[in-house]
Amino acid sequence: MRYYTFLILFILTIYSCSNSNESCDYKTTTVQAEVIDILPYKKGEKELFHVKLKFNKTKLYKDFQFLEDLKSIEIDSAFLKRNKVKEGVIYTGSVSEITSGKCEPLFVSFDQKLR
Repeated sequence: MRYYTFLILFILTIYSCSNSNESCDYKTTTVQAEVIDILPYKKGEKELFHVKLKFNKTKLYKDFQFLEDLKSIEIDSAFLKRNKVKEGVIYTGSVSEITSGKCEPLFVSFDQKLR
């Protein structure tokens, strides 16, 4: 019985580790993203904002992107003021897109410190 328990634990360990150690390759591209629009919305009692971006390269170029989705943040008026976000502002940075493997499909990094 102990042998089977050990064998099951061993197989589970090997299986779970095999996914996390997969190697992935990325292509990194320097990009610009222009703030196209700032759209207010309510979430409960909070007034928040969608910041619509237009990228100049990569697959992000095909559609408008939203800053809050790319950075996994909620954007309030304090964030807009603190980071001087307004229409026409252009952010610079890089986009790393996966070329092989099954890891995160892309990463977006901005040169500006958005806090």
